[in-house]
Amino acid sequence: MFCGKCGNQLKDTSRFCPKCGTPVASDPDIPGMQAGGAANYQGGMVNPAYQAPQPAPMYQAPPAPPVYQAPPVNPVNVAAAAAMAGAVPAAAAAVGRVRRKGRGAVIAISIIAVVLVLLAGGAVFYLHNFVTGPESTVEKLIGSLSDMDINGVIDCYNPRIADEYKGIMSAADSLIGLTGFKGNMEALAGLAPLFGANFDTPEYTVDIKSVEYSGGAYEAFPIKFDDLGAAFASTAKVKATVYTNGEDAEELEINLKKYDKKWLIEDELFQ
Repeated sequence: MFCGKCGNQLKDTSRFCPKCGTPVASDPDIPGMQAGGAANYQGGMVNPAYQAPQPAPMYQAPPAPPVYQAPPVNPVNVAAAAAMAGAVPAAAAAVGRVRRKGRGAVIAISIIAVVLVLLAGGAVFYLHNFVTGPESTVEKLIGSLSDMDINGVIDCYNPRIADEYKGIMSAADSLIGLTGFKGNMEALAGLAPLFGANFDTPEYTVDIKSVEYSGGAYEAFPIKFDDLGAAFASTAKVKATVYTNGEDAEELEINLKKYDKKWLIEDELFQ
């Protein structure tokens, strides 16, 4: 070891430094060594002004936080939680089934709606393009009059009236000796100048104003329109304006009835 004052090397058994005479600090027998070591020893006397250093306060760890203690478990709550845990998957599965059924129902309803729309569209197309309405009969009547086609005119009337006038025309053919009433009209027109008469054949045109349907299955339909009436009604009234040579106009109300899907005029031919 070495002297704490002069640094001289000392023996392990030395009590004083042989060079400077400073006592060895680790010698407990020297007065003052236990109180303050070499710093408290001056010339073999204890330094009364020396105050031994106070020991550092011991570290005290902060108190540990209280340990959390869970509240006691209620058996009823445990059972309810278990039941809920089992109910959730079941409910989810039920919701899944309902959703699948809902999607299936939506798809089925969509298919039915598309089929109904196609059927309705096809029905309207058929009624509009392939079902003849009463206005067609009126137009044929006026066109046959303008062409002096009496047979065409007679075909526009119901069977009873048509048979009556066919008999009259047949008798007229027998008396005049010509075939067909149209031929008779043309013959009369050709012979008229010989008798100083002027026989001009008029030209008729018609303007259909409205058609009123009634009777038959048509009355059962909540929504009514002309194509539907033409197919399912049993009677109709046509309001039309007939023009003679494009000038003289006559308002007509013509009653028609359906005979075996064909609209025929019910009014008398000549009033």
